[in-house]
Amino acid sequence: IFDRFGEKTKFIKNGDGYYKFSTTINISPTFFGWCAQLGDKIKILAPESVAESYKNYIKRIVSLYDID
Repeated sequence: IFDRFGEKTKFIKNGDGYYKFSTTINISPTFFGWCAQLGDKIKILAPESVAESYKNYIKRIVSLYDID
């Protein structure tokens, strides 16, 4: 996260062992690709429209494969 957004990025630790952070980003396939690199180690929480766009991005990738 620091490599991508800088050392001034602020983190908030949740009680469940996860961290939240907030930053300004450019929504793009490049950003979604970066998120995909992190696999299940990252989840977009807000804004909901960005989370939905990311889900659609992942669905398009998965649709290329025959997954039961």
